[in-house]
Amino acid sequence: MGGAAAAQGYLPTFESPEESRARAHEELVEVPAPPSYEPPSAPLGAAGQWVVTNSLVTSLSSTSFDGSQASSLAGSLVAGTDYFLVRNLSIGVDLELGYSGVSSYGADGSLVKTVTSTFAAGPRIGYNVPLGGRFSFYPRATLGLEWAHRTEQVVSGSTASVGGNPTGAPATTQVGPWVSLYAPIDFQVRPHLFLGLGPSVFRDFGNAQGGPDVGAERTRVGVGLELGGDWGGAPTEPAPVSPSVAHGPARRFGQQGEVVITGEVSSNAFWTTYDGTGSSNVAVSFAPGFDYFVVNHVALGVAVQAAYENSTGLDGSATVHASTTSFSAIPRVAVDVPLASWLSLYPRATLFFGYQSQDETERASTNASTQDFAGVGLYVPVLLHVAPHLFVGFGPNVSHELTHSYTFQDGTEQQVRATTFGAALTVGGWL
Repeated sequence: MGGAAAAQGYLPTFESPEESRARAHEELVEVPAPPSYEPPSAPLGAAGQWVVTNSLVTSLSSTSFDGSQASSLAGSLVAGTDYFLVRNLSIGVDLELGYSGVSSYGADGSLVKTVTSTFAAGPRIGYNVPLGGRFSFYPRATLGLEWAHRTEQVVSGSTASVGGNPTGAPATTQVGPWVSLYAPIDFQVRPHLFLGLGPSVFRDFGNAQGGPDVGAERTRVGVGLELGGDWGGAPTEPAPVSPSVAHGPARRFGQQGEVVITGEVSSNAFWTTYDGTGSSNVAVSFAPGFDYFVVNHVALGVAVQAAYENSTGLDGSATVHASTTSFSAIPRVAVDVPLASWLSLYPRATLFFGYQSQDETERASTNASTQDFAGVGLYVPVLLHVAPHLFVGFGPNVSHELTHSYTFQDGTEQQVRATTFGAALTVGGWL
């Protein structure tokens, strides 16, 4: 036996009983990796802390439609940030700049161009009430001033039979003060990252000028979900002397097993009325979504968007009813490209498909359709990691529908595909 082994090049090896026991122990016991280091963070409401939420929006988009004169050009800057002057007491600002130019078809088939310009700004104050653990109650109230101008022009056809005009006048200007209150319960999912859900109320006091003297001041009540984060402020515990040795390496964005959520995660329900008119609007939306890093720097994700809107407006003295129901699913793949410890590129390619139904009615005229669509998209934001688990990103996006089939009430079908170019800001974080 020994000669055969030697002939084949094998040599017997011997180990002591102590070496055998040590080797067996190493094979049976897996030594865990050191835990990831989590830097100490200040609780929500610490003095000197900044807060930002997904109410921070910057976007620009241009949409065209194959074989149709319909189009859309829109841009907006919505800024909402807060700063804690002392423990739990914050001051902040609400700012909105917006432009929208939409050409769409009304109930009787007329092509109508609607242009809306908005400027609104005001200071706000908030107070954070810790509820124990990771929960807190953080109401914020704003007093502001708004200027809004809206025009409707019939490009072709006979009537401005599109929904959404509360007064029925072709041109109105509204200037006046407004107040708002949002009172969410916030849950700190990770240091510097929270989700909040709570009721809101908005009321403006600017009388609409240019049409019937009905006032048309808005009252909007609802409930909404916010995604937000914080940075700055003093942590409750001092940082360890040697965190890299005592607590292991700090995790960073893009590592395997992390879950990414952004401001697209939202659930809202709002009801709006206009003084002196029969106009109103009800809107409900539900949009969960996340990305998961299956390996370092590569993530797979999915988002679902469901929405319903029903509005009653005016075309002169005629009432226009409009309703929309939509659902879409958006699978996607994303890649994290680190540029620095605080900066990364996060391109995300999507495939989207879904269903939508629309119904617009004025007197005996009705424009109703059901729609099936599918397309592809790409969003390439640069992410600024302002704190662990929190980032703010901005970048270009493009989407193109591969198919968008309209089936009208008389049974006819039409393909009208949309292509959109733009850029957008996102607020998000990772778990």
